[in-house]
Amino acid sequence: MSSGVPQKSTTWIDHNVKPMDCGFRYDALSQEKSFRLLKLLPSSDTSSPIICTMSEQRIDDSIKKYTALSYTWGNIQDKKEIILNGRPALVTQNLHMALQQIRHMPGMLGAILQPLSLWIDALCINQQDKNEKAVQIGYMHQIFANAQWVVAWLGPEGDESGAIMDVINQGNSIDVGSIPAPALLSFLSRSWWTRAWVLQECMAASAASFMWLVCGSSSTAFIHQGIPLFDIIKLSSKLEATDSRDKIFALLGLVDGQTKSQIRPDYTLSPCEIFCK
Repeated sequence: MSSGVPQKSTTWIDHNVKPMDCGFRYDALSQEKSFRLLKLLPSSDTSSPIICTMSEQRIDDSIKKYTALSYTWGNIQDKKEIILNGRPALVTQNLHMALQQIRHMPGMLGAILQPLSLWIDALCINQQDKNEKAVQIGYMHQIFANAQWVVAWLGPEGDESGAIMDVINQGNSIDVGSIPAPALLSFLSRSWWTRAWVLQECMAASAASFMWLVCGSSSTAFIHQGIPLFDIIKLSSKLEATDSRDKIFALLGLVDGQTKSQIRPDYTLSPCEIFCK
């Protein structure tokens, strides 16, 4: 029963936020095998502003010290503002919702109301720098394998997704027949399941401590088994990517070293050149 006294939300306040007249700008990475990590400042109020800091780290020095986010960008024209290193930056609506949700999940990702270290491709890679993007894409399998946690964000709650997540949490006793067919179809039609990068991220996540499937406020541990390369090729044929070149680059972390050495991420080449190669 409510006491009638308004509850004060607890929000991490960044006192170094700069005036909003200058947007965030990337500094070039200073050394090989380095990447950027975010610190997502916590809040118990999902509606409060998203505030992050970002710094350069060595990949090999950061093993099991961060969470990697697997998600779909969503509509790239639908943007929302966050504060990044004290300056405004734009992210897609779907990523904004993911950050709102995971920053206050108690217990799942560590102590509540503590900064959370994250690797997120859209922010940790300078997407406008083709050379940096190509190098960082080549590290993605290692980045996901080195993560302490991998979080797969399916999107907000809807179409009985909470009930479906409850059923998934039953593990071996799962009763698919208990899920209404329209709700199950809607759940499995979410764009995350068709994303080209999902195969590499999920398989790399088997080396991480845990992978979590998150939909709205519901979450469950997600366990993967190894998949033969022939099956990976078949499974990936209908997966989608915003950039068609990623239908190749997204699988490079799963192939043998010889193949990987012959085909490297290179966004200066056209899709036709990549597929022919």
